[in-house]
Amino acid sequence: MATQARPPLAPRVQAYVFVIFALGAVVLALSAVELTRHPLSFHLNWLPLAALTFGSGWLSIKLPGTRASISISETFTFAGTLLFGPAVGCALVALDASVMGLQDSLLRRRLRWQQIVFNIAGPALSIWTAAQVAGIRQPLAGPTSLNPDLLLTVAGFTALYFLLNSWLVTFVVALDQRVRPFQVWWTNFREVSINFAAGAS
Repeated sequence: MATQARPPLAPRVQAYVFVIFALGAVVLALSAVELTRHPLSFHLNWLPLAALTFGSGWLSIKLPGTRASISISETFTFAGTLLFGPAVGCALVALDASVMGLQDSLLRRRLRWQQIVFNIAGPALSIWTAAQVAGIRQPLAGPTSLNPDLLLTVAGFTALYFLLNSWLVTFVVALDQRVRPFQVWWTNFREVSINFAAGAS
């Protein structure tokens, strides 16, 4: 039996997705340029995190009754951002989102192309912005002791990344379904904060 085609997204939703995609594409392009400036030894150091992100991305679990999924891959994206800078963080979240998209395809969950590009651009934009605001702009110069400043930086970065990432998704769902954004966020994302906190720890 042929499946019925889904109606196209409303213009307001398509406009929102385009803006997030454009901003995310700029961030990913800037990150790619930044990564080309580092020597091969730098890349060999963060590639194990990429492998762990790729592997753990297949183990994501969808929370019942919500649109959100949790995964231990957040741990590796946080580590990559803190140790190697936001460019690596962007590369890792884009890889993680690509794995989840591939996983959905293999499970025969039909995703619109707008969902795929949004799911890659949104997290990249969120993690890059959160890192910039938290003052994480360069790789760590060397071993760093556990001190109050570092803890505050990690806590601030984690909170910003979670809020930005979850609200970007919240707004697109609210626009699509014509519901209140806070209702969408509270139903789908309040419990995901535990996953982000655990990953940052």
